[in-house]
Amino acid sequence: MSFETWKRTNEKIEKKVVDGYRKIEDSVAGGFEKVSDGFVERLFAREGESVGQAKARLAGQAAAPRGADPAGKEPGDAL
Repeated sequence: MSFETWKRTNEKIEKKVVDGYRKIEDSVAGGFEKVSDGFVERLFAREGESVGQAKARLAGQAAAPRGADPAGKEPGDAL
């Protein structure tokens, strides 16, 4: 087997392996995103709030400093 034949064979194998990995990665990431969206929609989204808005609100609450009001209200705000 010449070097060029060996090189082409290895490139074909590499392409198939990488394509297979990407397909699996896309499937897993897509599945996780669907499960995550369903979870947020059913458990955390408020009335009339989209999944994206709920995720942004939850991320903001998670980033809030300790001791802060989770609803983001300032002390003294009535509502």
